[in-house]
Amino acid sequence: MEQHRHLSVSQRNAVEDVLTSRDRMMALEGVAGGGKTTSLTAVREGAERAGYQVEGLAPTSRAAQKLAEAGIETQTLQRHLARGEQQGDGQKRLYVVDESSMASTKQIHTFVERLKENDRVLFVGDVRQHEAVEAGRPYAQLQEAGMRTARLDEIIRQKDPALKEAVKQLARGEVREVIGNLNSQCRVHEIGDLQERISEIAREYVRSPERTLVVSPDNASRHEINEAIHRTMQSERKVSTDEQRVHVLYARQGVTGADRQHARNYEKGDVLRCSKGSKPLGIEPGEYARVSHVGRESNTLTVKRHGGKELSYDPRRLQGVTVYRDSERKFAEGDRVQLTAPYHEQRLASRELATIERIESDGNLKLRMDSGARSSSRRNSIRISSTVML
Repeated sequence: MEQHRHLSVSQRNAVEDVLTSRDRMMALEGVAGGGKTTSLTAVREGAERAGYQVEGLAPTSRAAQKLAEAGIETQTLQRHLARGEQQGDGQKRLYVVDESSMASTKQIHTFVERLKENDRVLFVGDVRQHEAVEAGRPYAQLQEAGMRTARLDEIIRQKDPALKEAVKQLARGEVREVIGNLNSQCRVHEIGDLQERISEIAREYVRSPERTLVVSPDNASRHEINEAIHRTMQSERKVSTDEQRVHVLYARQGVTGADRQHARNYEKGDVLRCSKGSKPLGIEPGEYARVSHVGRESNTLTVKRHGGKELSYDPRRLQGVTVYRDSERKFAEGDRVQLTAPYHEQRLASRELATIERIESDGNLKLRMDSGARSSSRRNSIRISSTVML
């Protein structure tokens, strides 16, 4: 560990615990801001010196991108499982599974079943954060069953002592206490009038767009706030006044996983994205289709696919579907946007942030990604939201 003197005591202990363990599977449990990426960089370097090939897996493309910052070649857990059973080649491998609390029982079961003799696994996550959308909480259950667990319990990211204490309270789930703490520090500001509140949010955002996150509880206020920010940015000449209308998709939030099995919950004109695809139905992963007919009595949907070909099916047969409605939204050069679906062709993850550099005559958006990459996206090939995604 001499080459990692920059590590904190918590980080050093966790890295040593991982690298000296003889267990085939173990966990690295860490609080938000605990220096996970720095610790995993040290783990990767130590494992590679011991002859291991380190591979990263994560349940979402955004999490996979964050894991890659530790220098670990990473893909989504879903893509890894979709490859099917692979032949063993004798190579020692260390799989680092990030955001493990979001992996379902079925995914972890399939993943563990396919491990080879020389494979080892480091599950990374926080049992208090998001759990899997699908059934099960295997990450927490493995720990409860006695899986060896190293812990990153010291918050490194937050330097302000008062805010650091607030972060610790949040990590312990003490929401009421942390609000009171922040309020006593005069960090909570309440504005009763709706329009005055929206205007103040817009002014605060314009002061530092790249360092500000706005959160809203519903779509209606999200649209109002986006519009206010857009206009304020234009008045401050941080966004061009030359606008162009662009087609965008927004998720129908009220349609849950159970709802998607019943045709009556769909509407003609809905846009569907099939993240998993279906071999029996001939649907490719990531394909889009538009609902052209709803058979409520027969529980069937008829959708129009790319090229105009129609397909009828029982929605209970197709998993991993997201339901959208489309609308037009005004964009201008300088607007901040966020991707709401991965764009695998250019290795862009869902939830990445970007700034519009140029809107071309054919509707092409030239984006400057916050990650440093640049991407051109056809108006129908990437779903984006104007200014901020709330």
